[in-house]
Order: sequence, then structure tokens, then C-alpha cells
Amino acid sequence: MNLRKHLRLIGSPFILLIKQTPLGLLFSFVLIGTFHLLFISTASAQEKHKEKEVAIIAIHGKWGAPPGPIANYLQNAGFTVESPTMPWSRFRLYDVAYEDGLKEVHQRVSKLKAQGFKKIVMIGHSFGANGTLAYASQYQDVDALVLLAPGHVPEISYEFNRTTFDVNKAREMVSSGRGDESFTFTDPNSGNRSRPITAKASIYLSYFEPQSMANMPLSASRIQASLPVLLINSSEDGISRKGESYIFTHLKKHSKSVFKLSHASHLSTPEENKEEVLKFIQSLQP
Repeated sequence: MNLRKHLRLIGSPFILLIKQTPLGLLFSFVLIGTFHLLFISTASAQEKHKEKEVAIIAIHGKWGAPPGPIANYLQNAGFTVESPTMPWSRFRLYDVAYEDGLKEVHQRVSKLKAQGFKKIVMIGHSFGANGTLAYASQYQDVDALVLLAPGHVPEISYEFNRTTFDVNKAREMVSSGRGDESFTFTDPNSGNRSRPITAKASIYLSYFEPQSMANMPLSASRIQASLPVLLINSSEDGISRKGESYIFTHLKKHSKSVFKLSHASHLSTPEENKEEVLKFIQSLQP
């Protein structure tokens, strides 16, 4: 610390005190310390105010679990991050309908807004990106979206016979009044993975009906506001061959929106692109 430099900010009378008495020197040190504490407190308050600008909700993928995509990385960067356990997690496996799962997310959004956050950014990976789009189309109350290797494509899975049998069976059960009955179906996932799961027929259709809210092009087209969106496809995924036309062009244009094709694998897309995600979110702050 350059004492004389700081004393000049206070005024020459105190320099005279330093020269004249030990008590004056002590008093000046105390006063300088007070000014420094005031400066640090002000800077801290400004930093806390900045932190209150943006909160993040990170949505995990199919059969995944919290924390959501790069949630820890973003927390370490100073952001508040919420990571809900979604109905498609390995702990829940479609225990409630899609719309009810989104209601749970809405409660978190409302809580963050009540805490004073001015902007809510929703990040989703794989099925979480699907959920991010579906949420934005249903509630229209978030400020930016990050879609990382979007997954779960019910209209494509039905067309190519990955879910056709199960969707038709669930439709028949619902139409005959047995929608609350459970049945076992095959749940397809990225990388040609699949597993048998048991759930109610009506709940199953809320996720797998081709024209349901899980249809990402439809959800994108239903988002009314022009939102900044970072969409990063994985070249490993089949929808990457559709490029911007599958989701991105259905969104309303925004000057900060970005489409990118990443050569990372489906599962590693969040980690491989975390710095770009951070820069995107930081660009939303004043």
C-alpha cells in the first residue's frame, strides 16, 4: 500500500498531522482503513448485485440425475444453479406425465424470481434439452436457452419403428379407458441403447406420442418470444444431419443466438463446450 498516495485522496491536513504527532499518524491509519473497508463493502455489494442478475436451471438427460449439465462448472464461475431431478431420471423413470414434470421446474423458476434474479437461463443436455424447449414453449417465462446435444425424438423414433409398437399399444389402452394401467415398453436412448421400463400408458404417451410436447421442432415453433439460444449439436447424433432446420430455424431470431455443430460425442458435448456456454451466459449480463 502506498500510504502517501491514499493520504492525498483524503487531504493534506492529515499529512501535516502525520508529520506533527504520533496520534495524528494513528488517526490517519484508522481513517484510511475505514475508507478501504467502505470500498471493499461497496465492491462486494456490486458483485452480489451482479450475481443476482442471472440464475441457471440445468436439466439432465435420459436416465441421468443431478447435477445437471456442467452445473458445478457454472457454480464455480459464480452463478446460482438449480438441478432438478426430472421424471426421465434413473430414479423416477416416468412416474408423472411430461406436463407435470414441467410444473416442478416452474416452481423452481418462480422461486428464483422471488429471490430477485432478473434473468433465468435454462440449460439442457439430451432429453434435458428437449425438456428445456418444452418448458419454454409452455411457460414462456425464461430469458435464454442452452441446448446441448438435444435428444429424445418421438416423431423420428415412431417413423423408424423404434417406438411404433409401444405407442400404438398405449394409444389402444388409453382409447379403451385403460390409460391409468401400466405396461412395459422399450425406452430408446442415444448410442443405440435401450431398456425395458414400466409406466402408465397415458404417462408414456405424454413423452412418446409423435406430436406431443416432446416434439422439439413443434416446441421451438411455439416459443413466442425472441430469446437468445445457444444450440450445440453433436455430430454423433442423427439429427445433426438435419442441421439448423430441425430446431434452430423454428425459433424466433435473436442477435445473440448461436448454432454450432460439435464433434464431441453425445455424452461429452456439455463438458467439451463448457467454455462457450459460460461466455454465452456472461454475454447476457449487463
